[in-house]
Amino acid sequence: MKLIEEETIHTEAAHVVHALPGADVTLVCSFPKAHTTYIIQTQWSKNDDNHLTRIAVHHPDYGTHYFAFPEASYNFSWALHLKNVTVSLSGWYDVNSREDI
Repeated sequence: MKLIEEETIHTEAAHVVHALPGADVTLVCSFPKAHTTYIIQTQWSKNDDNHLTRIAVHHPDYGTHYFAFPEASYNFSWALHLKNVTVSLSGWYDVNSREDI
């Protein structure tokens, strides 16, 4: 496939999620997607003091064995589910996607 145009998708403003140690937390990323848009990669990362730690990357051709990759005509959603959270998991989590339009 030849990429015609590639861009990074910016989602909504950050949301603060509070959880007690031992709880399960699901962080969801969703955004509108036109029929002509093809998601080429999505990545969840944790960002601590300018240190970026990749958590998961999904590519439609290569897949990922951690998360489902639901694809819809007008919306796209990908969730990061953290089980039995601990204080060490506190921090900023980022999700970004690249698209081919």
